[in-house]
Amino acid sequence: DRFGISRAIATRAMVAVVLIVGFIPGLSFSVLKEINLAGRDLFEVFDLVASSLLLPLSGLLVSLFVGWGLYRRDALNFAGLDGISGGVWIWLLRAVVPVMIFLILMNAVLGE
Repeated sequence: DRFGISRAIATRAMVAVVLIVGFIPGLSFSVLKEINLAGRDLFEVFDLVASSLLLPLSGLLVSLFVGWGLYRRDALNFAGLDGISGGVWIWLLRAVVPVMIFLILMNAVLGE
């Protein structure tokens, strides 16, 4: 709506992008097997990006959103927690989890 295109066209465009990006790792076993980036084939590159960067980054963003973005009572209600366990859970989401996931991200970026 904001970009002036219909939802049907936007959906088709996104499906095309996902299909193209999704086919690349699969084709790296046949047609694209000669293409290497930093000594890795395309499947390894996609696997590295997904497992070492995207998964920890999404976990970091979720923990920050739930810990700081949601109202405390809503977060505790969604998690089914209250009292001491809820307080500890919120504290972990706000203080401990982001630091630990950031360390995992730094290990992935600097360690590879």
